[in-house]
Amino acid sequence: MVDTDYIDKQLRKYFIIQGPHTIDQITGVVDVDGYVSVGSGITSLPELPVQFGTVNAFKCSDVGLISLKGSPHTVGTLFWASGNKLQSLNHGPHTVGTGYWVHNNQLRSLQGAPRSVPQRMWCSGNQLRDLQGAPQSVGSLWIGKNPLRSLLGMPKTISTDILLTYDPELPLLKTLIAPNILFNTAPRAPPEVSKALNSHAGRGQAHILACAIDLIKYGYAANAKQ
Repeated sequence: MVDTDYIDKQLRKYFIIQGPHTIDQITGVVDVDGYVSVGSGITSLPELPVQFGTVNAFKCSDVGLISLKGSPHTVGTLFWASGNKLQSLNHGPHTVGTGYWVHNNQLRSLQGAPRSVPQRMWCSGNQLRDLQGAPQSVGSLWIGKNPLRSLLGMPKTISTDILLTYDPELPLLKTLIAPNILFNTAPRAPPEVSKALNSHAGRGQAHILACAIDLIKYGYAANAKQ
């Protein structure tokens, strides 16, 4: 048995909960039929003080997290943990219903991410050098402002778009899995690169070689790799 009164006090102290919640009498796991957010004014919370199970939506951004311990296992819609000090996604949600936002952290890997993110997987502004551990399927993948050296680990399916920062040495042919390829405005991608990629984006394996030929023709051979 767990001390449910103590868990309730922690919930009141650290969280804003919109909707009814239950606490498992044996495990102490908290389920919420609604929205959960870390309370305003909390900026130094290394990890969540209780363990969540299933919630409708969960926000723990800009609160100083260094670990996702305590995060819900299942989030019905959006999981939002941006602006923290996370270096790992371990202990994060296994399942999300819409988006997974972990931009502006210190992530060095995407290991621990859900296998599928139906809408946007937003992990810009981290320390990623590749995409290993990324979900197998995403709606949209935003990975700009990372020191990427490779796109190894690219999702197998991207439904709408990928957004990244242009690097003249970064192999870009793996981006063709997405139907739309976007670049951050600074540094601006050469228009020939954007044109070559988007002319062949989302059109299958047969267009990879054609895209590589176009990139080489325009003088961007380093980008014409997988």
